[in-house]
Amino acid sequence: MRTFNLIPLPRLRDLKNRETKSELAKLIYGDMTFDSALPQDWVDDLIKKVQADVTIKDVQKNPQLVWSYVVGQVIWAYPKDGEGHIFGVPLAVTKEAHKILKKYDVRYK
Repeated sequence: MRTFNLIPLPRLRDLKNRETKSELAKLIYGDMTFDSALPQDWVDDLIKKVQADVTIKDVQKNPQLVWSYVVGQVIWAYPKDGEGHIFGVPLAVTKEAHKILKKYDVRYK
């Protein structure tokens, strides 16, 4: 899957205007259809994978941190470029969420 970014992903701490994730997605990825609601089965599966990874110190200290990265910083997108994403793909709107998706979601590149 190709990269959809029009601009670099921001870090969470750099977001001062507190845009919604839908607004951020439009700025970062451009003209796509976005859904801020994520498939619950996908969220549950991803969180289990991350929490099972004992190498992540933040997860050990605060498991809710993973949930906030996933639910708060990932958007479901439907690219219009004909790549066959009829069920949508997860896209990160921050660098922190990008790291999680890149490591734990096989569809995310």
